[in-house]
Amino acid sequence: MSRSDPDWLLLVISLPTSSGTARMRIWRALKALGCVALRDGAYLLAPSGVLVVAVPNAASWQARIFGRFWFHLDVPRHLQHFSPDALSRALQNVGLTVVRTRVVSPEHDPYGVLQSWLNWLGFRQNLLTRLLMGMAVDVPLATVTLMMATAAVLFIPSIMISLAGWLLGSGAILEMWAAKA
Repeated sequence: MSRSDPDWLLLVISLPTSSGTARMRIWRALKALGCVALRDGAYLLAPSGVLVVAVPNAASWQARIFGRFWFHLDVPRHLQHFSPDALSRALQNVGLTVVRTRVVSPEHDPYGVLQSWLNWLGFRQNLLTRLLMGMAVDVPLATVTLMMATAAVLFIPSIMISLAGWLLGSGAILEMWAAKA
C-alpha cells in the first residue's frame, strides 16, 4: 500500500434496523485481504446480524468486455476478484448463508464503463479517475481536452450499457447480504 492509504481496511458499521439486527459492511477489506476478511466478519457478526459485502463482479459484462482495461480490476490493490458463485461459496465456507444478492450500482457501473472505455482507447490507465481525485500531474492540456470530449460522447452509451447489464443480472458491482447459517 502507498503511504496515502488509510491505516484501516475493515469498515464495520452497526445500524439499527426495524428488527433490531446489526449489519456489518465489508468494503475495502475483502478486496485487499481476501477471504480472511470474510472469516473475521462472520466471527464478529452477532447471531441475528447481516454481513453486507460489495465487490467488483468478475463475471460481469464489463469485466469480460474490457478485460485488463476494466476500471474495477484495480490490481494490485484488489488481490482477489469474485464472481457471484465464488463469493457465495466463500460466504458459505465461513458459515454464512446468502440472503440477498444485488448487481445494480448506479454510482459505480456507468462510471466504470466510461473509465474502462477510456482505458481501452489508450488513455493512461484510469486517468479520468486520477484527474477527478487530484492525483494526476503533468497531464498535457491537449490530452485532458481530448479525453473529456471522448468522455462526453461515451457518457450516454455508458449508461445504456449499464442498464443492459442490470437487466441481464450482470452489473459490475456485486453486493451480497449474508446471515449466520
